Amino acid sequence: MPFLKNSGKDTKQYATGNHFQKNYFKIKISTKQHANRKNFITFALVFFWINLIYFIMKKYFSIIILSCVMLCLSGCAKFEPAIIDLSVTPMPVSSETMWLDCKGTVTDNGGCKYFNEMGFLFSFTPDPVYKAEDVYTVAVEENIETPTFDLTYTNVMIDTVYFVRAYVCTNAGTGYSETKMVSTHFPETVEPTE
Repeated sequence: MPFLKNSGKDTKQYATGNHFQKNYFKIKISTKQHANRKNFITFALVFFWINLIYFIMKKYFSIIILSCVMLCLSGCAKFEPAIIDLSVTPMPVSSETMWLDCKGTVTDNGGCKYFNEMGFLFSFTPDPVYKAEDVYTVAVEENIETPTFDLTYTNVMIDTVYFVRAYVCTNAGTGYSETKMVSTHFPETVEPTE
């Protein structure tokens, strides 16, 4: 019968019966318990780091969302796009030149105190929209509080119909005036302005 080594000493124990099985399973169980303990510690560390990262991200995510909302609402009480009144007057300058005198007045700021940008839109089609294709946008003012703005538009083609609209960008969106249709056809008698 084979001999077993135990504790570094040679002893004559026969590998028979329950004695062999008990020693074998004790060795197996202690190795398995050690591996389980190691896996548990690894799992606990991974779980800890994942929860820590989640907590930090959750904390900063809330702060980021709250900051964005506060930034959007800053300076706005009603939080609506502004309402603008527009006047456009064709001004013949010479027998071949005409300018458009444009004046915009914010009649209702929509609850927003500051205007990010204001200006005029020129198009050959009705109801021009801010930054749309085939719309010429002229920004007059940026980051101001004054409710009036004006422009003398000199890039005018003769015998053309323009659709002009004033716009104001605030944190609540872009507000528009009514669209004015302006013809640059010269009357029969032209008196140039000086």
